[in-house]
Amino acid sequence: WRGAAPIQRALLAGEKQTGISFMQMVKALDAGPVLHRLPCTIRPKDTTVDLRNRLAQLAATEMLGVLDGLGRIQPEPQDPSKVSLAPKVDKHEALIDWHESAELIERKVRAFNDWPVAYTFLGERRVRIWEAHALSDMTAIAPGTVLDARGGIEIATGNGVLGVDWLQLAGGKRMHVREFINAHDLQGHCFDTGNQDPGTRS
Repeated sequence: WRGAAPIQRALLAGEKQTGISFMQMVKALDAGPVLHRLPCTIRPKDTTVDLRNRLAQLAATEMLGVLDGLGRIQPEPQDPSKVSLAPKVDKHEALIDWHESAELIERKVRAFNDWPVAYTFLGERRVRIWEAHALSDMTAIAPGTVLDARGGIEIATGNGVLGVDWLQLAGGKRMHVREFINAHDLQGHCFDTGNQDPGTRS
């Protein structure tokens, strides 16, 4: 993954593994010969924050060894045919389209934690979803419909059901789902499907 947002793009793509690479600097972005690489498994619940922290620790532990080996390490040219571009994240990418699958929406929630944070709308109110999990249950209910808001919040998607774990109303604090449903009755409500222009909403 070459570009400004390799961690987010790897999570969005559903990758099972990523890693770090030490490379020589060239004019093109991230295109230099590789001096050393180290793989890192992407765990099922990893967010961008989790993965960034783990990769930073890996880099710190390997850096001195790579520096000591300069002059002896044989640089390995990159294969241009294997490049995947990782463009900068646009905040509008975080708007949830409930017609998408629960699995893809879960990946977006993890990829956009801690910025820009996946979001949807409940009426005119923006709702940020910080943590969620995909459920395997299929549903023929309209995407965005709240199926259950008693012991938790389960929302119909285009394929499967999304269970919400942590969320935040605009202007409010980040809350665990149990705390949220104690203060808000969502049973039978429907979240915006993501078709409206996000710039027109609060």
